[in-house]
Amino acid sequence: MAGPGVDRAERSVDGVLLDIEGVLMSSSAPLPGAARTVDALRRRGLPIRFVTNTTSTPAARIAAGLIHAGIEVRAGELVTAASVTAAYLREHHPDARCLVLNDGPNADLAGVRLADPDDPTADVVVVGGGGPSFTWKQMNTALNCLLNGADLVAMHGAPVWHTPEGFCLDGAAYARMLESASGVDAVVAGKPAPHMFLAAAESTGAPPERLIMVGDDLESDVLAAQALGMVGVQVRTGKFRQQTLDRSPKAPDHVIDSIADLLGLIDA
Repeated sequence: MAGPGVDRAERSVDGVLLDIEGVLMSSSAPLPGAARTVDALRRRGLPIRFVTNTTSTPAARIAAGLIHAGIEVRAGELVTAASVTAAYLREHHPDARCLVLNDGPNADLAGVRLADPDDPTADVVVVGGGGPSFTWKQMNTALNCLLNGADLVAMHGAPVWHTPEGFCLDGAAYARMLESASGVDAVVAGKPAPHMFLAAAESTGAPPERLIMVGDDLESDVLAAQALGMVGVQVRTGKFRQQTLDRSPKAPDHVIDSIADLLGLIDA
């Protein structure tokens, strides 16, 4: 596989990382060619990891949604921002009381000690996905935690997410607001930070430079993976915008119209 942005023709592909929303799915509906492409990758014996910044839906429901859409998901293949965040907190903040701001359940934060949502003395503020359940009171409680010495962890670094109704503010936008108000820098666990990509890579047993990352977000999916040595593939679906690509000082290794074109790229 070769392309204008990468000299990797001599390298074989030993695994594929796939973003979900905007690459395989559009809300609850599969994108054309998604199931067929995943099945074909499996027939070739390539390890697959589904990597997603979605924090409003538990991993079990994400997997169930993919399966319902005809996309097989096997044990250990789904890597979520929440699961990576939980691993980071268990390692770096064991026993810390964590104030979690997330528009969704916290079922995937296994082993994390949750603080009372009104407690301004929590040890760590964790910002997940933004949504209608976020309130001014919650943000002010989080701010006071930070001003009282708490650390700040963002489940992911995406400031917006794409919905059928248009773009919405996502967790990183709120995390940046808290950074600005408190002077505390956030540690990002999910994409575009290395933690998620490296966790997914390690679970495949392949080095990053022999993996492909397919995403619809140029910064969070594609360029972030390329910075770690992976082959980045940008799809023109989901949140893709041509003007974003045109303005970017860095280019993806490859651009394809949709996930349906991935096999042709690998075989080129």
